[in-house]
Amino acid sequence: MTSKRGLLVVCVVLLGLAHMVIQPCAANAKRGAAPPLTKLRKVDRERAIAAKLQNKKDVMLVLAAKPGMNAAVVRQATNIGAVVRFREDSVDYLRLRVPVNRIYDIAGLSTVEVVAVDGVQLYKTSQDIPVGRSKETPPPDKNTPPENPFLPTADIGAPQFIRDHPTFDGRGVTIANVDGNSPDTLTPELQTALSIDGTPLPKFSDVINALDPIDDDSSIRVDMSSEVEARNGRFEWKQAIYQSPADGKYRLGFFYIDAFGGGLLRRYLPQLSKDKNSLPVLWQEQSNLVWVDTNLDQSFADETALTDFNSSYRAGVLGKDDPATPLRETVAFTILTNPHYKLIYLAPLANGHATATASVAAGHNFFGGRMNGVAPGARIASVLRKSLTHSFIEAMILTMKNPRVDFVSLQWVAIM
Repeated sequence: MTSKRGLLVVCVVLLGLAHMVIQPCAANAKRGAAPPLTKLRKVDRERAIAAKLQNKKDVMLVLAAKPGMNAAVVRQATNIGAVVRFREDSVDYLRLRVPVNRIYDIAGLSTVEVVAVDGVQLYKTSQDIPVGRSKETPPPDKNTPPENPFLPTADIGAPQFIRDHPTFDGRGVTIANVDGNSPDTLTPELQTALSIDGTPLPKFSDVINALDPIDDDSSIRVDMSSEVEARNGRFEWKQAIYQSPADGKYRLGFFYIDAFGGGLLRRYLPQLSKDKNSLPVLWQEQSNLVWVDTNLDQSFADETALTDFNSSYRAGVLGKDDPATPLRETVAFTILTNPHYKLIYLAPLANGHATATASVAAGHNFFGGRMNGVAPGARIASVLRKSLTHSFIEAMILTMKNPRVDFVSLQWVAIM
């Protein structure tokens, strides 16, 4: 446990706080007294100015207190109007909602080590990166050997090691993929893993949700605050009649198709039209069962009941596959329920990057052959997050604290 906490500290620092550098004053030494130092970087000061110009009342700050001083920072910050939105004392991390005119007061606290204004982790560069000439290489197939030019596994000796130690293939290990989205659970390479004794297991374990239910807007978040009551197997909502799975009280919400990936899901739902552009979602809160009108026929009676993925490890499916076509016409989705905030997270598993990174880490029998990821026996846990400073840090904190996670994988390029 000690080493895991140490790794957590390192991960949190690397994921944001280490970038919060204090501006040097040595250059000013010859010109007399140096100006007061600020813990805010140039980009943070720019964001603070922009917030004022936009007449924002408050901003989000992320900060690291000096060792053991988290509680002291909370007392001092709340005394000047800040609101704590996330707190983790084991690494002295805080996220605060702060009035715009008190940003520098928070940054000036002696108990604060480093601080930043929350924002997108994306930076522009004018650097030209040379690209090597492409090589004419036949694409991989079922005959591609474990050591191949398509995956970096051979470069680190993974297939060679497994060849010499067949049971050291990742079995019994869960890798958290901090990609922000979930991999495709329907892809053949991500179907099975192994327990420590070699028993087959589903490849996917938990979905760790690092999205703040209040502060993080997300296209996969479904507001379930509306209530309906079904009688005689039906209920009415805004002059539309829906068939229910049974009589009783439910919560109703809508997943907006075009809000996710710019309409990426339309290819799986040909029934969509200009007037019909959302998926109705029905939730029986007492049983925690969820129905999604996947065929858009205004009936939940013909749908399979789902529940929170972390208790069932079962995903839903959108679309209908045609075996005669080369590309699959279906996409899976997971359901996460949040009774406290009356929310459901409906997460389509249609992210190519998350699927690629999970496959490199733990893919098994690519194309039905001998080509594998680094640890083909390992399980995968997905981590939902946003591309904001606070979300990276908090995703790592929640992931490292999850007792089912053994290893964490993060891939992120913040330069364009």
